[in-house]
Amino acid sequence: MTETKDRITAAKDLDRQLVNSSIPKTIANQGWIRTIRNGLGMTADDLALRLGVSGTAVRLLEKSETNSTIQLDSLQRVANALDCDVVVSLQPRIPLSDLVQQQARMRAHEIAQRVSVTMALEDQAVNSDFIHSKIESIYEELLNSRGLWHEIVHAKTDLL
Repeated sequence: MTETKDRITAAKDLDRQLVNSSIPKTIANQGWIRTIRNGLGMTADDLALRLGVSGTAVRLLEKSETNSTIQLDSLQRVANALDCDVVVSLQPRIPLSDLVQQQARMRAHEIAQRVSVTMALEDQAVNSDFIHSKIESIYEELLNSRGLWHEIVHAKTDLL
């Protein structure tokens, strides 16, 4: 199996795991701390006693969670007090395998465009059919490249 197939296969395997994940995709509008606390029938003052802080501190923690400014160590302390686990997850917006292929395709077009412009400036213009015929080979090369996600600083003319 080629390196390209390995990368895409690995991305597809991870895609399947993420799709089948039981991790909730959205957070409650009032935040998880307050949602869990209310689900347990616990007041902010009850949680405050378990944490050894004031009720105001609990309300500030809940607010910082909904503002996405809570620190993970604080969230872990609250989770322990609620007999919960903290689960942090990144959920891709599109399948990872599609994202890898999309990135390679975009980079292939960028490289081909830069080479075309450079050659035209040197009075060595190539026709668009030639560029289009090379995009697929550039795409395949990029899928095998460790630099797929690196910014392109110089056009890779050796790929043409």
